[in-house]
Amino acid sequence: MAKIIGTKIPTFNDAADIPGALHSQVDVYYNLRRRLWSVRSRETGRVLGHCHTVSLRDVRFVVNAAGRDRVRLQGRKNVHAYCRGTVARGEYFPKGPWDYVAYNPYTVDTFCLATPDSTPIPGRPVGYARYAVLEGRDVLAKDPVDTLSYGIDPRRPNL
Repeated sequence: MAKIIGTKIPTFNDAADIPGALHSQVDVYYNLRRRLWSVRSRETGRVLGHCHTVSLRDVRFVVNAAGRDRVRLQGRKNVHAYCRGTVARGEYFPKGPWDYVAYNPYTVDTFCLATPDSTPIPGRPVGYARYAVLEGRDVLAKDPVDTLSYGIDPRRPNL
């Protein structure tokens, strides 16, 4: 059930509950003010809703270099990093080991494998994962890979 907090953009428990979001291409980023994940449509560029949990498949981890440099220069955060993928229902995801993924604009240039306390491990970049679950402030990825070492072009728009 949706709950409206402060604005007209509703809050949901799961991104799959957002009307029209299931099976849609989205960009998801952590909203520091709301302490929730913001789900933005790739088609319209508008935020569809905010939620506690997001399950994605065919996930690209995207960092805008100019935005990252602006954060480092100004010391003020902005939305320049996000997970791009297709909204799915998490209960259908495979079992087995999942890896923590994190990004910190002050210490690393890209999303990286991380420790359970979400500290990025430099030198372990991640560009793509088959599945990802974003819950709380954690990002868990199934079979994450560094796109450059596997010959996948990170600029390919439909990945």
